[in-house]
Amino acid sequence: VAKQLNNLALIYQNQGLYDEVEKYYKRALKIYEAKFGQDDQNVAKTMNNLSSAYLKQGKYKEAELLYKQILTRAHERQYGETSNDNKSIWQIAEDRENTKNQHADSGIYHENIQDAMMKVDNPTVTTTLKNLGALYRRQGKYQAAETLEDAALRAKKQPGIASQQCTTYTGSDSPPKMHVSDEMTTTNQTQVMGGRSQMTQSHSSGGLKSRLMNVLGLSPGNEGGAGGSQ
Repeated sequence: VAKQLNNLALIYQNQGLYDEVEKYYKRALKIYEAKFGQDDQNVAKTMNNLSSAYLKQGKYKEAELLYKQILTRAHERQYGETSNDNKSIWQIAEDRENTKNQHADSGIYHENIQDAMMKVDNPTVTTTLKNLGALYRRQGKYQAAETLEDAALRAKKQPGIASQQCTTYTGSDSPPKMHVSDEMTTTNQTQVMGGRSQMTQSHSSGGLKSRLMNVLGLSPGNEGGAGGSQ
């Protein structure tokens, strides 16, 4: 069910119906967390997609909080609970931003980045680093943005990272001057370019939405009753 909810959220996202997008991503997230726990890869992917939906509505604080949760969980899986001596990459980035006028030599920060970088075995963290970096840049936090961008480049160069298609939104549905990457798990391959979807299957998005809603036991007048967890 969670996968179908993600797919339904994607369809509504292509239509610009973000209230529905939020609703279905949140349902999917709740199912994944209940069944697999907070460390499951699908939890991080769905959180990243929900964050991107927040960004497209201008809900920057909500998006920022979710991005930080993703990075904190990834860090703690690798290095244990965060503390003053064991900071997540976003905390290092904000420290660098807050002390940018106190350090002429940023070598210590590059060393900290290397120490804090998790061994990424999927592209979700890399996508999150890019998106939070773009958000920092939009806020004028350039040192913090550069720190995360550097970390994303380091992560991409690590061996063993599985390639996974991420969609970058550059059309009118994106916040100004931001390139937001989503990780979407559709049962039918969808290409999103400039905010406009092009289905590679013969059916229309409306037909796909109807089928997904039937699978979930939903109808236009009864969208509150999704079935059990799968």
